[in-house]
Amino acid sequence: NASVFIFFIFCRLTPIGDPTMVVEWLHDGKPLEAANRLRMINEFGYCSLDYEVAYSRDSGVITCRATNKFGADQTSATLIVKDEKGLVEDSQLPEGRIQRMDEIERIAHEGAPSGVTGDDMTEKSKPEIVLLPEPIKVFESETAKYRCRVTGYPTPKVNWYLNGQLIRKSKRFRLQYDGIHYLEITDCKSYDSGEVKVLAENPEGTAEHTVKLEIQQKEDFRSILRRAPEKAPEASGPEPGRVSFDVVKVDKPTEASQAKEVVRLKKAERVVHERSTEETEELC
Repeated sequence: NASVFIFFIFCRLTPIGDPTMVVEWLHDGKPLEAANRLRMINEFGYCSLDYEVAYSRDSGVITCRATNKFGADQTSATLIVKDEKGLVEDSQLPEGRIQRMDEIERIAHEGAPSGVTGDDMTEKSKPEIVLLPEPIKVFESETAKYRCRVTGYPTPKVNWYLNGQLIRKSKRFRLQYDGIHYLEITDCKSYDSGEVKVLAENPEGTAEHTVKLEIQQKEDFRSILRRAPEKAPEASGPEPGRVSFDVVKVDKPTEASQAKEVVRLKKAERVVHERSTEETEELC
């Protein structure tokens, strides 16, 4: 009960119809071994590598290399295949039939002598870093991410170092592996600047590669604002529908400057005019 993953990797190739053109596929720099689950197509400038079933061991750098009498060119892509829970890689066929089928397939594709088991044909090799980490430049508090792909048999042990100190998994340092080795340095500090080294070891030897990690400080804009001169407000015309006017402050006049007009009242005598009787009668 195995899950089947069908996918393909393809590229375009020119010139089309060149009889001297030779196309080959590589896995981590080595020729890809033929298998029933793989199919390689090269037709009319279309090159494709089809996987009918993929396993985590297929992870790596896949390269398509084309060569003719004028030279060679190649293109690469990183393939990551993650394990799925419940995936059964072992065949359910009887043990004797499995060995016989393996032998037939090996003779057909590799020409190996019969009776040789897969363990005997696995050659021991020292570690090799086939996907190199690249130098990184980030700002403070950002995350720096590195990755590498290592081959070798027995499987090499891979360690990361920052400025000569062994990196252990923690809140700031994250280590992951899914066929590719990953290192993530979160919340980078200025003192993290320096060198990051990856070291792969097995009984056959070692391999290492060192790259730079540069942490840039973020500029404090508050200091710039303190130094910035204040801009005078630009004069602007009155808004439509509004009348502009100026307010002029007038100093309050002093008491000395205010001339007071004093009107003096004179004492008047009341005059009573009495009419005579003769004058009254004439009026009547």
